[in-house]
Amino acid sequence: MNTFKTGDEILFEYGEQTLQGRLVNTYPDHCIVETEKGSYTIGWNHVVDKAPVTSTFEQMGQELGAFVDKKQAAYGDSVSKASKLMKVFLEEYENGDGTYTIPEELLDHILLQVRIIDKQNRIFSNPKGDLMDETPYADLAGYGLLGKRNSGK
Repeated sequence: MNTFKTGDEILFEYGEQTLQGRLVNTYPDHCIVETEKGSYTIGWNHVVDKAPVTSTFEQMGQELGAFVDKKQAAYGDSVSKASKLMKVFLEEYENGDGTYTIPEELLDHILLQVRIIDKQNRIFSNPKGDLMDETPYADLAGYGLLGKRNSGK
């Protein structure tokens, strides 16, 4: 007796291949499976197992990881570079124990400067042109306008 039900994603043998599909109809001695390539009528002896379930979050995590890998390959490790630069810029605010005392009026500037450093990294990492078809100079110009607005002048 099989433990599969209509709607299950299954793995099944078809000739020399193992395919994946969704059960659309079940019968005592066979089932109908729908795949990207079409529908198959197969005997239960060809069903291998339930297909591994990938949760939505797992799939999103895999897609996000691939996206970050692509960005890292295109731009390098901008986060580490920005961290090093910010430590240089904030030296006068360092307390000597690994902590910083930063004036409140500097906070908005810091956030904008980190974004600017990130765009500069893109330019230095790819002087022949942005590998993601983005426009870091346009972004820098926009950040300049935001900075001007934030300064109230």
